[in-house]
Amino acid sequence: TQCGRCSLGEYRRTVASSCCGVCDPCLGRNFSDEPSATSCQTCPMFMWGNNPTEGSSDCVPIPKTYLKFNHPWSVVLMVLAILGLLGVSVVTIAFAVHWNAPVVKASGREQMVLLLIGITLSFIMAFVYMSPPVLGVCIVQCIGIWLALSLMFGALLVKIVRVARIFFNKTTLTHLKFTQPYYQIFFTLLLVLGQMIIVAGAIAYQVPSVHRDIRLHSEDNNRLPEVVITCDIYPIEFIIPSIVYESVIIILSTFFGVLSFRYPGNFNEAKDISFCTFAVLVIWVAFIMTYFATRSAQEFRNAIISLGILMTAVAVLLTIFGRKVFIAVFHHEKVVDNFATECVLSQGNVLNNASRVKASSLTSLQNLGVKKSSKVKVNGPTTSF
Repeated sequence: TQCGRCSLGEYRRTVASSCCGVCDPCLGRNFSDEPSATSCQTCPMFMWGNNPTEGSSDCVPIPKTYLKFNHPWSVVLMVLAILGLLGVSVVTIAFAVHWNAPVVKASGREQMVLLLIGITLSFIMAFVYMSPPVLGVCIVQCIGIWLALSLMFGALLVKIVRVARIFFNKTTLTHLKFTQPYYQIFFTLLLVLGQMIIVAGAIAYQVPSVHRDIRLHSEDNNRLPEVVITCDIYPIEFIIPSIVYESVIIILSTFFGVLSFRYPGNFNEAKDISFCTFAVLVIWVAFIMTYFATRSAQEFRNAIISLGILMTAVAVLLTIFGRKVFIAVFHHEKVVDNFATECVLSQGNVLNNASRVKASSLTSLQNLGVKKSSKVKVNGPTTSF
């Protein structure tokens, strides 16, 4: 008896009930490119073999998948990032135009510049996480997110500690040590250096790389699988120290913000930082929980990370810079006359301790950076200092 020939993409399997055997298809990574083959060949890694739905009798590349720019999540995140960068540009222009306004001086201009750099990096990182995973992108992801966060959170902590020291100092009328701008920059960069040492240790343990994993379709074995491409940064045991480091900075900033919240009564800088750290804490907790809950959807973790850092940057931008820009741009004439009164007078002690409040107010404003040439009202008449 003459046996029929098996088609391309099939192989002849021997069975006891038939002398000719049966023709079975080569599926998965297996293929057959000759008729009546007695066995299937195996495709290289990330290649797929015979597939009845595709009609192939050779190896074909498996489609690659990652969070691409045209994905709806990516579009939303990039729009948010672009709006954020526009907001940073508006704030930067406003601060440059009103660089010598009292509300800008007293906010610590150098720290505000560091904050703007950190916020800008945060918005830029959204585009990095949407980029195709290659080695360079993975390295930037590994370093960039922690650099941006440490710049923002470190500047906030140094800023609120400076405010607390100035206004909690009730006994001396001299300038406090280590409140000068170059000290504030040094302390902020020191906090950034601490985070970068943790990141350097993680990179030394495991260099970032591009990870490829085949994801099969369990509901349809004949359907081509996907190669999920992600950045393999470093193990989770090296992510936790960075999260703890930034969390400690946020908690300390919140602590000093709460301490400074009611002293002096009308000083809004401490309130701004307190609101900022409260918002960041909420975002931070939600981000951590969501991040660890989406381990099975690797390609969408980039969207989670991007959303978390975007929301953090937006919270810092609005709470820290929103009121200052509004006052500097739209109420500059009021700021010149009433800035000291709005910033330093405690409501309960104005009448009984007028002279002491005047002196301490002038010293506090000088520590904050308002020069003696400014004229402000302290408890009535205009005073030059």
